[in-house]
This record gives sequence, structure tokens and C-alpha cells, in this order.
Amino acid sequence: GPLCMACAEGWSGARCTTPCPRHPTTGLVCSGAGTCIAGACVGCEASTCGAACEITGDLCVQCNVGWWGPACDQECPGGTLSPCSGHGDCLDAGTCHCQSGWSGPLCGDTCPGDPPCAGHGTCDQSTPG
Repeated sequence: GPLCMACAEGWSGARCTTPCPRHPTTGLVCSGAGTCIAGACVGCEASTCGAACEITGDLCVQCNVGWWGPACDQECPGGTLSPCSGHGDCLDAGTCHCQSGWSGPLCGDTCPGDPPCAGHGTCDQSTPG
């Protein structure tokens, strides 16, 4: 059927059935500091972070590429020159989230097939091939 053009405040998704994250105290969608897309807050304002853009201050430091942790003093898997083998993103927990078609703890393993999994499945992006 047809998709929704615009959702009421606090709702998202093609059919406006996915709730948006809200600040735990004020109830504001994305704490008034971000945009809700597909049930997630994106584009949190500077110095804000968290699922609902509800955290502010020093906890929201953006680390340089290849580093993670509260003080940005922990190297990402694969090192600072090639974090996650250049095929993924280093997450706050010091683990890699691999791009499509790549897997393994360092995102250095290719998923089987072309397209991956013959187009009939998904490659586990956190374990080898």
C-alpha cells in the first residue's frame, strides 16, 4: 500500500508505526537535540549523545579515527592506521561493526559468494565468513 509522507511527532517509519526515542525525564523526542529516522535519533547536536540524544558533556567526546574509550586512549581493533581493516566502524566497546560483504573481528574476512550468501541470506558481520 501507499507509504506515509509525514508522521506525527514521536513516530517514524514508512507507516508511522515505529516510536522515536524520548528523553527519559522531559519526554522530548530525541531530547529536542536530534532527528528521529526509522526509530533512531540521528544528528545529535554537538556535545550530546545517547540513544535519545539525552547525554551531554564530556561523555560525548568524539574520538579521532582509530581510537575509542572515554578518554579516547584505546586503540581500535586493527590499530590506528587501519581500524577494522578499513572495512568497518570501530564501536564504543572497542569492537568492529563490518560493512556489508565483510566479517570477522577485524572485518578482514570476505563473506562467501558474489553477491554474499548468493543473495539469499546475510553474512554475520561479527564472526568469520
